[in-house]
Amino acid sequence: MHLRIRSDIRFGFPAPARNLTVLLRLSPRSHEGQHVTGVRIDADIDCSLRVGQDAFGNVTHSFSAAGPLDGFTVTSVCQVETYDAAGIVRGGAERLPLDIYLRDTELTALDAGLRQFAERATESEPEPLGKLHALMHAVHGEIAFEDKPPEPGAPVVAPTAAGAFAAKVGDASSHAHIFAAAARHLGLPCRHVTGYLLRDGRGTGSAAHAWSEAYVERLGWIGFDSVEKLCPNGRHVRVATALDALGAAFFRGVGTDGTAAHATITEG
Repeated sequence: MHLRIRSDIRFGFPAPARNLTVLLRLSPRSHEGQHVTGVRIDADIDCSLRVGQDAFGNVTHSFSAAGPLDGFTVTSVCQVETYDAAGIVRGGAERLPLDIYLRDTELTALDAGLRQFAERATESEPEPLGKLHALMHAVHGEIAFEDKPPEPGAPVVAPTAAGAFAAKVGDASSHAHIFAAAARHLGLPCRHVTGYLLRDGRGTGSAAHAWSEAYVERLGWIGFDSVEKLCPNGRHVRVATALDALGAAFFRGVGTDGTAAHATITEG
């Protein structure tokens, strides 16, 4: 499937930023399930983009700019050819040992209720792959999906696994945090993925999305999308991975005077 994804990210500030530093994770990498044929990233301010990689092997673009700035826009255009690999990710950038992906973060910390849920949902499955599929179905059934964007100008707050589980509702990142927390509790390495999902199957209408990848011996990393209740099948474009949504975020931006950036993403 050939996909073209355009993201326009508008950064705005409650007060003009004197100096600005931005880190972007908007460039997907090729692996056996997707082949990246082109990426272009532009900003509408005077700056120089520096290409690098973070600790997880994600491609990053960073820049600094002098203010005062009321806001600016970053535009990313990606062209990707995707394949149905049954969710299996091979040929990616693997820079860290598996034990790293058993670590909890503030966003994926468990409470007693989430521990019991993980154990109950998977108790009938003896093998890791079966447990992960059972967990994906259980999260889908337990947590209602609500993709509600923040109010304009409001800070973006990443959802915690325990908070979303208690509320029984959350966005795609909430689902992925719950899945990761539960999988790690079961001793299965798991990571957070940010990317895009083609929802209508026609080559248009891509949307920012999040899901999980868990490691299974002899198979490797496998994607699990509890919102869609399936393993990625060619409609997902994988962009960045980390331990949670903050580590894999499309962007992190802050003025050196402490001014935080708020942003919205539109795709087309």
